[in-house]
Amino acid sequence: MESGAIKDSQLSASSEFNKAHGVHFSRLRPKLPTGRPGAGGKPPGPGWKPPRPGGRPPRPGGRPPRPGGKRLPNCWVASFNDHNPWLQVDLKNIVAVTGIATQGLVTQYKIQFREMDHQPFKIHKKIGEKSETLFQGNVGKRTVVYQDFKPKIIASLIRVLPVKWLVCAAMRIELYGSC
Repeated sequence: MESGAIKDSQLSASSEFNKAHGVHFSRLRPKLPTGRPGAGGKPPGPGWKPPRPGGRPPRPGGRPPRPGGKRLPNCWVASFNDHNPWLQVDLKNIVAVTGIATQGLVTQYKIQFREMDHQPFKIHKKIGEKSETLFQGNVGKRTVVYQDFKPKIIASLIRVLPVKWLVCAAMRIELYGSC
């Protein structure tokens, strides 16, 4: 995703809190928007600092966070009334996905996948396990947690299903694998 091989049009979600927390902000290392230092492949100018990650997402209705609270910038946030949120990446071709990195407020999640559009989703299960794999996510909004898929996932669509979260389902992801 970081390489740009995955386009914004290949990202979708069950819901978005608002445009400022849309699915196009679900990349772990988002590209800088046009018109900002470092945009267009140019390095940031001297003295420029990237926005500080972390903070509290906005409340429903656009109310500001509590005094002293900070917003979580540039990440996907599901609508607060979405009780079964998901974040999906359409890989366009069948590829081997070997792992995922996450950042945000999601503490546990599952992975669904499918090879072809007309097939039903399968849920990831570890080798030798009969139950669905419950991946451990983040305990701090700034940390990045890496998880390997064993077995690797052969799919054209990957869906992350947040199960538990702090405050709201808010996250960034990066997928790893080979074409």
